[in-house]
Amino acid sequence: MRIKSNAWIVLIYAVIVLAGGLAGYATMGSKISLYAGCTSFILLGISSIGIYKAKTFGYMAALILILILDAFFTFRYMNTLKFIPSGLMALLSLLTLLILIFRIRQAAKK
Repeated sequence: MRIKSNAWIVLIYAVIVLAGGLAGYATMGSKISLYAGCTSFILLGISSIGIYKAKTFGYMAALILILILDAFFTFRYMNTLKFIPSGLMALLSLLTLLILIFRIRQAAKK
């Protein structure tokens, strides 16, 4: 049951990243935001499927992708000092990363 909820957490995060990419394209006409959002969604979706099937690569891919996205959004926030969208996405990425790490550690203890 916990494995399924971990997969859902990653998938929900992926949908939020996709929504951010679509919003960036819609408001600013940023094709890079669109491409990055779609690519991130696809890769996180694949890792979510891996987590759902209890494959180690799913967890590793999700952790690496979320860490990269968190670093990117933190970098953008530090450059712009605008909380919306980069600061919010940095916090959301960090929260998702911490939840996933906590759940992996809890599963390893059992």
